[in-house]
Amino acid sequence: MPFFSIIVPVYNIEKYIVRCIDSILHQSFTDFELIIVNDETLDRSIDKVKQFRDHRIKIINKENGGLSSARNCGLASALGDYIWFIDGDDFISNTNALTLIFNLIKKYKKPLDIIVFNNLVVFEEKSAKGWINRNVTSKTSLNSGIEYVKNNAILPINAWTQCYKKAFLTENHFTFYEGIYYEDIFFNLDVYQKASRVAGIDEIFIHYMKREGSIMMQKFTIKHLYSEVLVFNKFTSLWKKNIFDKDYLTERINYEYFFLKRIYSSIYDDTHLKRKYIKNLDFPIIPKKKNDSYTTIIEKKLFKYKPFFVLEYLSIFERLSFYENKIKRFFYNARINNFQI
Repeated sequence: MPFFSIIVPVYNIEKYIVRCIDSILHQSFTDFELIIVNDETLDRSIDKVKQFRDHRIKIINKENGGLSSARNCGLASALGDYIWFIDGDDFISNTNALTLIFNLIKKYKKPLDIIVFNNLVVFEEKSAKGWINRNVTSKTSLNSGIEYVKNNAILPINAWTQCYKKAFLTENHFTFYEGIYYEDIFFNLDVYQKASRVAGIDEIFIHYMKREGSIMMQKFTIKHLYSEVLVFNKFTSLWKKNIFDKDYLTERINYEYFFLKRIYSSIYDDTHLKRKYIKNLDFPIIPKKKNDSYTTIIEKKLFKYKPFFVLEYLSIFERLSFYENKIKRFFYNARINNFQI
């Protein structure tokens, strides 16, 4: 049996799939299987995969069902001890990545549930500047999933920035939520609650490609709103149950609130569906931050009971915030002038 199973869903990525597979096959550690899940791609992606003559490549053909469905299909067929989900338009940037992950696993007497690492975000348009997503630092040590979030002030949300022990996933019945966006967040919020042994490698292993046509670069739709409501409910449920570090959840829930407003404001039609999905918000709690203005505090409190009203009339709160800041600047300047006199 292979030590690693690398699962790559394929759907309309013929421009990128060769680079992805090359980066996997050129790993210094060779004991792995590469599972290519053909999610009924419409282009020549699979023809390009078939050009590789390597016994470690296994192609699975399935009816189109989306990224989560393809990953779940690959997971069900995987034979390896550890699973690495990689998107076909991304690639491994370090030829020793699998070797370093393997060495970290063997460093401990008991198996690790999750091994985390960093990634570099790059843009297909090379003039745009990318950045590093840092999930691990040199100070990162062995933790439970809940401890990892508290000690590192982060929950690594992307499936491709970590390896998972297959037995840990299957014994806990962890799969990706099908039919939504942001499935990685949903998945890892469950996984990190259960994980007892999480360790990290302070290295960049993945180059994540932001490109036109990718799921994360699409214009917002009703499906994005539906998905974000599910994610928002998940985070607020964790807050109510006192799971995960409060400081982390405060920042994250406020970010998700900002993102929810951005999605809602970007969808100009389907008001009926927008109202329908917003009604699914489960008494959303948005924790107060130290620098919240009075307008923001009122907005957050009102959102708990009247979320649709707040989202429909965001311009009112934006205008109130504008005047509040204007008043604050007036009194601040007045104090400064009085002090100078």
